Amino acid sequence: MVLHGAVVFRVFIEMPSSGKTITLQLNMSDTVLNIKNVIEVEERIQQDLHILYYGAKQLNDTQKLIDLDIPKNSTFQLFVKPTEELQIFVNVARKTIPLEVKVWHTVRDIKAMIQSVERAPPEQQILIQARKRLVDTHTLAKYDLKMDPIIHLVCPSMDIFIRIRPIGKIVSLKVKKWDLVANVKALISEKKGIPLHQQSLTHDGEPLKDEDTLSACGIGKKSTLDMDLCPRSAMQVYICKKNQEFVPLEVRAWYAVIDVKNLIQCTEGRLHDHLELVYKAVPLKDSKTLSDYGIKEKSTLFMVNSSILIYIEFCIPPDSQRFIFAGKVLEDSHLILHCYGIEEGSTLNLVDCSKGDVKQIIVSMRWRKSMKFSVKIWYTVHVLKAMIASMVDLPIDHQILIYNQNKLEDSRTLFYYNIEEDCTIQVISPMQIFIKTWERTIVLDVEKFDTIDSVMNKVGKKLSFTTDCLRLMFIGKSLQGHQTLADYGIQNCNTLELAMAF
Repeated sequence: MVLHGAVVFRVFIEMPSSGKTITLQLNMSDTVLNIKNVIEVEERIQQDLHILYYGAKQLNDTQKLIDLDIPKNSTFQLFVKPTEELQIFVNVARKTIPLEVKVWHTVRDIKAMIQSVERAPPEQQILIQARKRLVDTHTLAKYDLKMDPIIHLVCPSMDIFIRIRPIGKIVSLKVKKWDLVANVKALISEKKGIPLHQQSLTHDGEPLKDEDTLSACGIGKKSTLDMDLCPRSAMQVYICKKNQEFVPLEVRAWYAVIDVKNLIQCTEGRLHDHLELVYKAVPLKDSKTLSDYGIKEKSTLFMVNSSILIYIEFCIPPDSQRFIFAGKVLEDSHLILHCYGIEEGSTLNLVDCSKGDVKQIIVSMRWRKSMKFSVKIWYTVHVLKAMIASMVDLPIDHQILIYNQNKLEDSRTLFYYNIEEDCTIQVISPMQIFIKTWERTIVLDVEKFDTIDSVMNKVGKKLSFTTDCLRLMFIGKSLQGHQTLADYGIQNCNTLELAMAF
């Protein structure tokens, strides 16, 4: 670039911080400030952050090159004054992307960073912060990202359809044009439980490769993809009819129970009124998959009439029955079901209390001594969480209860999980925090009551180096190893800094 007047000579600008060197064509009458202005235009680094050296001497903005006696093809060193760094969080779909940025970065720069992670073309990105759309040419300094570092990425999505063979089921998905075929398979696996290795997608008869984007495959809005299943993924089960006739049926573990019912009716060429399937004396729900019930190769399912199910499921003496709805016991009184908010399609839990309904259980937590609770077997897991929350500083929504290596669902009763006298239920409280190092920011899975020492051990394992000479900082405060994250008020998505120990 020529500054003023005729070109006289060429110089090089070396930037040690980035390892980059640029070339400028200068006029002898140009000032140092002229050079900084050109660098700002070309490199988008504010000129008031420039420190320009020639040799070992810092140059003044008002100095002219003619007065400096600088020969042709000389090299200047450009240093950038330290400027404030920011950590922002970009919400995209169901995840959050942490980014390390500088206040002089433009919105266009941020879109390029997002593209490197999400493959979303910058021209298709809309960034929203504090309900305002960010302008591409503005720098981050124009926006109040210190107080609100959350940026929302809005991208146009489209609906496509997946036709699953051989059951002919249609699944609708919301995707983006730049999504990979592999991403679509992952969505199908998440939505329908079909393992990735069993999926083969085609469009207009052409097989789709995992590494291709939807737009590259010519897939647009409302397109239909066909999914063929790997033959090796099929398994054979037997359907036992009322006359003890056993009929083989080819299914897959991820089939929903309703899919199996439809296959049975298609195979027999007629509809069944009130068709129900039972496996190991458990009635199968239409929305659940075969794998949910542990149904494997050569398993036998029984076809029964729904009226028979009532007899099988409810053969408990009346005085030992407890009906549970929404965590409450239904009392034997003149109240009708409507008074409990029970409507068509509602589910009642039936508990057998013939062996007594009060149990002593042990609740174990890694950060404190175990506690004993006296519970009733018809209590729901949600009620037990409320009891725990009343004893320790741990909100219900921060608790995950584990028994026999199974996660307990809030709506289920303790009886459902076969909770025995003096059994132990484990409580965990997971969350994610960010650890900012000198080169990058990492994400750690921790628990609220983890000690700083245990967090430091996780950092060492993730970065594969010793942390003996390091310490963790939070809001400018050094953290002590024996204290817990909760002691310092550290919460989900907070950022800790890794520093040298003095």
